[in-house]
Amino acid sequence: ADIVAVSIPHTRATTRMFDAEAFAAMKASAFFFNIGRGGTVDEAALCRALREGQIAGAGLDVFSEEPLPESSPLWQAPNLIMTPHVGGMHERIYESFLEAAFENIERFGAGEPLNNVVDKRAGY
Repeated sequence: ADIVAVSIPHTRATTRMFDAEAFAAMKASAFFFNIGRGGTVDEAALCRALREGQIAGAGLDVFSEEPLPESSPLWQAPNLIMTPHVGGMHERIYESFLEAAFENIERFGAGEPLNNVVDKRAGY
């Protein structure tokens, strides 16, 4: 793939799913993006993949530790763009959040099932 975009939840099954083996399997011209959860990426392996040219670049909006500590090697990684877990935030997103919340309040008051219920057994 030219672009690998990750937006998966962090569960036991997805912890460090994107590791050295995953980056080695990518094309040298590929770009990796994570907008899901930081724990799904082995950040040290990503840094190595970027330094060694295994992949062309990456963009991260989430990290295994937030805020990202000053000691993180990600700060020194080449070809990496980072945003502080706000990459997708804009006015329309907030409106959408409020609409969904108000709709669920109305559904709860009417005794109807709620939308977008988290399945805690699945981990998300």
